[in-house]
Amino acid sequence: MIMVAPATNDPTSEPPGRALAGRAADQPKWLWADGLAGITLAGYAVPVALVPHTTRFSDIERNPDNERTAGVFAFRVEASLLYFNVDHVLREVLKRIDAQQDVRLVVCDLSTSPYVDLAGARMLTRLSTELAARGIALRLAETRATVRDILRAEGLDAVAGPISRRTSVADAIEVFQRTDTTREGA
Repeated sequence: MIMVAPATNDPTSEPPGRALAGRAADQPKWLWADGLAGITLAGYAVPVALVPHTTRFSDIERNPDNERTAGVFAFRVEASLLYFNVDHVLREVLKRIDAQQDVRLVVCDLSTSPYVDLAGARMLTRLSTELAARGIALRLAETRATVRDILRAEGLDAVAGPISRRTSVADAIEVFQRTDTTREGA
């Protein structure tokens, strides 16, 4: 098990704003990795949009002046994609896509995901398959080295396009729009 220290150096203190439901009374008030699944996961799949006058994307809920791109749903995973959070992330992403109209492209920004385990790679493959059935493409952006290795080993590059450290969210959208416009004009 991996322990994550609370915000203070006092091992008996609770992290601010967090409750540890189901923790045994004699357990230290630290967060245990296997207990994180039940703690607020809503922040793991954060919708992002274009920061005005830049090519950068950031959290649209915190920055409502960010500009959405028509036909695109982009999100950033703000954690590693691991066996205990992948189902939640998948549900949240699909729920947000269902709430948005005319989505043709979903971009998953993995810049803040230091690790993806096998369950995470398989969840992204499942997401890609579910989106393809709806006529929606999935692209991955800003993947880290070990994450790229795992995703490629799982074959995700065959269904979600090239996986590169050089691909930003803006790049993924630009390439898709170029090829999508070409298909519409043909």
